[in-house]
Amino acid sequence: MKILTVNCYCDGNTFSDYFSSLKIKPEVSIQKYFNLFLRGLSSNGADVDVISERQISYKESGLFYKGYSVTEGNINIKYIPIFAIPVLYQFTFFFHALFYTIYYFIKKGKPDYVICDIMRFYSSFPTLIIGKLFGVKVIGYVADIPQMYHHQTSLKQPFYKRILKSIYSITSIYYDGYILLSDYMNEHVNTKGRPYIVIEGIVDDDIYLKQNEGKNEKGGIKAYMYAGGLYEKYGVKMLIEAFKTKPLMDLELWLFGKGELEGYINENADERIKFFGYQENEFVVQKQREASFLINPRPTNEDFTKYSFPSKIMEYMVSGTPVISTKIKSIPAGYWDYIIPIETESIEGIKEVLNKTSKLSEFECERIGRLSRDFVLKNKNGLTQGNKVIQWLQDSFK
Repeated sequence: MKILTVNCYCDGNTFSDYFSSLKIKPEVSIQKYFNLFLRGLSSNGADVDVISERQISYKESGLFYKGYSVTEGNINIKYIPIFAIPVLYQFTFFFHALFYTIYYFIKKGKPDYVICDIMRFYSSFPTLIIGKLFGVKVIGYVADIPQMYHHQTSLKQPFYKRILKSIYSITSIYYDGYILLSDYMNEHVNTKGRPYIVIEGIVDDDIYLKQNEGKNEKGGIKAYMYAGGLYEKYGVKMLIEAFKTKPLMDLELWLFGKGELEGYINENADERIKFFGYQENEFVVQKQREASFLINPRPTNEDFTKYSFPSKIMEYMVSGTPVISTKIKSIPAGYWDYIIPIETESIEGIKEVLNKTSKLSEFECERIGRLSRDFVLKNKNGLTQGNKVIQWLQDSFK
């Protein structure tokens, strides 16, 4: 099976270079997910090619980033050239994606399927057009529904972003099928009732082979760790306020990520509330193993929580460290046998679960973490999830 994909994936060396050199850091979670997704397809025998719209903002100091090709394992990547100038930036993606897709179809022949990240509109939409013209089934990969574009901020969004939401929403309904992170997404992007599959996450079973490696030993002090977007809507401020109360003085909170709360976090950081900033994935993964608990305080009253499976949950679980989370609707029922729930979404509710978990024995923590890790390693690894996608493609588009 030959599959052409359009997304923002970079080979590992290129991504590391961009992470260290760019002012606006590329998103690690997106890079990691597509790495596992593409490897999963390839491991199941698919011939995978990528047209990549790299995560380079037009606000960077460099004016031009050349296009070139690279092969990583069995995956062939074509990077679209970038002119880091507003408007020209977007047109660059659009016309080069159009050109590269036509060139690919003519040189390599029509792929069996095209899978496009619908939120990479400027490169995915032209590919959708060419796929339709050539009679190839084009599948929309949906990590976020267009209606929730830039949902994190509480500020009123500028006019052009509201226009983009409308454009993304209109074009998203024309794909032949969808790969979703949550069942709830289907009602918004799949209004025509096309085939779809839910692949809520993928774990990296190559990295996490040793349980409890490098576990934290701090003389009885337990560390709770959050890694992700630092937004009030994600419950981060509520989490910090819970830790500032006196009954929890013997616990630590480790915060990783970037977002609107960075200034607030720096103001409240002390010997117990520690802010590590936005770090490379390897360092974050190591700290997840060292922590006592990994926590996700995202409130469930916001609509966006239904429409995306939080990628951190999958990464948390595979670390072998016990996971604490609010009862997000997009997390399937089977996961709750392995996650400690936050029953009441408030400062007091978080304090309650912190008090409860801080009293758990080391043996019990290891047991919970082991069961959690084994569940996702068995059921959500790249090979298994890749096989689900390929079987779905074959069954749905015979």
